[in-house]
Amino acid sequence: MMVAMNASLCAEAAGSPSMADDGGREPCSAPAPTLTEERLIRSVILLAMALVSYTSNVYVLIALKFSRFKPKSKSMAFLQFHLSIADLLVTIFCLTGDSIWGLSVQWKVGNALCKFFKFGQMLSLHLSTFILVHIGIDRFMAVRYPIRSISKNTTSRAICGIWILSTILSLPQIFIFRVTKGPFNEEFYQCVTHGFYQEPWQELVYPVFNIFTMFVLPLALLVNSYTNTIMIIARSSRNITVPNGDLVVGNENRRQFLERAKMKSFWMATVIILVFIIFWTPYYTMMIILLFLRPDSQIGERLKSWIFFFGMPISLVNPFIYGLTRLRKPEFKNQFNSSGRSWTSCNQTKLPESSSMPPDQHKALMSDEVNFVKNKSRVSCKSFVVMLLEIMCKFTAALMIIGLVTEFHAESAVLEQKPLDWWQRGVFYQIYPRSFKDSNGDGVGDLRGIAEKVWYLKDLGVSAIWFNPIFDSPGLDLGYDISNYTRIDPLFGTLEDLEYLRDALHKAGIRLLLDFVPNHTSDEHPWFQWSIKKVDPYTNYYVWKDAKMVNGQRKPPTNWISEFGGSMWKWNDERQQYFLHQFHQKQPDLNYECKELVQEMMDVVRFWLDRGVDGLRLDAINFMFEDPLWRDQELLAPDLDPNFFLNYNRSRTMDQPATYEMVTRFREIFDSYSKKDGRTRVMMTEAYTTLDKTLGFYQYNGKPGAHMPFNFFFITHVNGRSPAKDYQRAIQGWMQGMPAGHSANWVIGNHDNHRIAARYGTDLVDGMNMIALLLPGTGNTYYGDEIGMDDAAIRFDEGFSTSMKTWLPVNSNFWRLNLKEQMQSNEKSHYKVYKRLMDVRKTDTMLYGDVETYVLAKWVFAFTRRLTGSDTYVVVVNLGSDTTSVDLSAFMSDLPETLTVHTGSVNTQYDPNDKVPTGVFYMRPKASILLTTAQEVPPAAYSDSKTSGVATMTSTSIGIIVFLFTHRLLL
Repeated sequence: MMVAMNASLCAEAAGSPSMADDGGREPCSAPAPTLTEERLIRSVILLAMALVSYTSNVYVLIALKFSRFKPKSKSMAFLQFHLSIADLLVTIFCLTGDSIWGLSVQWKVGNALCKFFKFGQMLSLHLSTFILVHIGIDRFMAVRYPIRSISKNTTSRAICGIWILSTILSLPQIFIFRVTKGPFNEEFYQCVTHGFYQEPWQELVYPVFNIFTMFVLPLALLVNSYTNTIMIIARSSRNITVPNGDLVVGNENRRQFLERAKMKSFWMATVIILVFIIFWTPYYTMMIILLFLRPDSQIGERLKSWIFFFGMPISLVNPFIYGLTRLRKPEFKNQFNSSGRSWTSCNQTKLPESSSMPPDQHKALMSDEVNFVKNKSRVSCKSFVVMLLEIMCKFTAALMIIGLVTEFHAESAVLEQKPLDWWQRGVFYQIYPRSFKDSNGDGVGDLRGIAEKVWYLKDLGVSAIWFNPIFDSPGLDLGYDISNYTRIDPLFGTLEDLEYLRDALHKAGIRLLLDFVPNHTSDEHPWFQWSIKKVDPYTNYYVWKDAKMVNGQRKPPTNWISEFGGSMWKWNDERQQYFLHQFHQKQPDLNYECKELVQEMMDVVRFWLDRGVDGLRLDAINFMFEDPLWRDQELLAPDLDPNFFLNYNRSRTMDQPATYEMVTRFREIFDSYSKKDGRTRVMMTEAYTTLDKTLGFYQYNGKPGAHMPFNFFFITHVNGRSPAKDYQRAIQGWMQGMPAGHSANWVIGNHDNHRIAARYGTDLVDGMNMIALLLPGTGNTYYGDEIGMDDAAIRFDEGFSTSMKTWLPVNSNFWRLNLKEQMQSNEKSHYKVYKRLMDVRKTDTMLYGDVETYVLAKWVFAFTRRLTGSDTYVVVVNLGSDTTSVDLSAFMSDLPETLTVHTGSVNTQYDPNDKVPTGVFYMRPKASILLTTAQEVPPAAYSDSKTSGVATMTSTSIGIIVFLFTHRLLL
């Protein structure tokens, strides 16, 4: 709530923390914020990869159908044909699909298309895996029974079974993912590539199931069949025993035929297991690392990039197999036929001249052997099922043993925690819309201006934005005097502009929240005008009271003093009653004892939630109800000024029990929308009151209240002159008083107060951001605090407005304190520090770890974040004006002898990856530092992990193209 207009103007440090061209206004192009250079490069490479995959797989299909180089085995050709089809599906759903999503600017079908593509991805991957395994087993059978090939009918039935099984295993994709609505956005992209699950347990169970069915079990089958193949080849020199015990001797021609068939199948089996290891093993190994070991955010992001680029070439599996198997020239046949002998089948065998066995006897003997092999193969089918079950049992037993022996402390620690929702993991970014970005040159920021800077918000890494009221208003209290709750003030744009901004934010994966003022309206609101005239149902929409007559004189009903000064009651001649206004006299209070008014306000909430808004901040919520007995307030001391509102015990006009009950009723609306599609709508509350009263907004009488009651204690209880003990008290008070099962939040700046740089000093900006972003719970940032803006008027920031006259004067320091300077500078900057803090927030330690605070000295404050099995982090802030020595070992005995610097403030002497002893090290005045037990952290220079992925993909594509070209030359 803007307490006073003059104070808010003084405290408002405006200007867009964004980077525009020197020419002024930056052009807006939807959805330019998400089509970054990296994404464009990635999409182009994917398209090139898809083109290679399409070409090579179609070539293989044609070769299998018409070429003289197709396999002699009909079953083998049939299997390779279907493997090419599976690879083409992988190309469509994994390569082409991802490339199109990266380049798409508007995608109108959300949920159905998301689930269809996810289903298609899993179906194609299952098909490709299962058919490849089938080929490996087929080659094992060919080695074991070289004179009996699997019939095409048997293979056809197996392929049908594979299609049915793959479809069944992929069907959960349609049911377990959340619904996504609206246009194409980042959440849709995540749904397709990673997945948002309906239930928390699915996030672990379903990926583990896929890893087992598409990697562990296939690998076990291939390894088992390949080792058996090697063993059979090793025994191939032995004489073949037939059922009657006689030996086939002197049959050199037949032996050569069997050896040739076995070696040919062995070569393909080698190629298949080699392909599986090259393409599947790195991909799923990194998946297992991400799923079970939960590495820190930097390693995790690299692994995700590597997983993606290792996974894409899977669509080239069949061309790879076909090419390698064709590289072996069929010299056996030429050499064999040159001897004057031909072997078309065992039943047409010609005896060598040296053979002493009569032809009829030899033919009968071979017939007996063939029958024996046939019977043997029938038994082996049963044996294969037994072998499969045996492998599964052995693998399950091995997992049980590993689970008992190995200590999965890190995994257990994370799983014990309740999964965090999007708002619990993220950072909320407050924007003052008048001062952020002017898109039309009138000198006032607007909605389209915010939309032009969505790219910056995404780059910054925030989860949601909320901005001060944009509803129709006379502007007396800069938007907090609302005259229409469902219309946008023309100063900021239109409802269509808000929807445009909403879509742009959602595409970038950022939520949108609005500032809602439920306590009062403007006296220009039609409701108030009708209430004056007693037009039903508006008669009792506001708090009206008769005058209190004292000695024939008209007096206000109570002695309550307004926050803006003077009586809280104003007489209305037309209605002949007083109306209540806790703030300005042109801001009459709404009457929540009126059922019609309550329904009206709940309809307003539904109006905005229906339009895709992700939540609301309920402003000045603790003033909604007053003392039902309308008793006077009491002065805190008899000698205090009775005309100043803070000199009274204000319990009569704020923090009433009915307020908390009403908050739970509002929460029911938010939850009803969240249950419809699984996307949480967040309700935040603003109340400057005591700790226990603030914490009371979490829940009331067992019913949930606000998701996030704003924690203002770093504004109201701590300042730049506070010692370390005050910081510890502010943190421990909230963490210990917060009801179980709820999330903390930390607000260090907003529109009602001076900026961080003004309250704490410029040198402590980074330290305060470390505290707000690295403590457990939701972080909050007031726009511009990420670059250390100071109290000022509007700053052009090289592109706030094209107008020479802005609604507030221009900041004189715009030439040095702006985002462009901090982004492009080779030196440390507040912006770069902030970005590194946003990165480390993603680690499991920061999300789930415990916090412990320390007062190392009067002016040195520290806290640790610990999670079993994960890296530990230590934040140290020197609040004093002198260089000081710090000894962590005296307070934290479990730390190693040295720690690694993750991030240091702009005024510290330490750089990332420097080593600091836990014994004694020195800190400059007002400096802050983030230390970790990790041996290495990302360097100071920013490099996107996607760059290495792009290089990997480029080299992979070039290698495959060279291979195909070489293969063609060999043919």
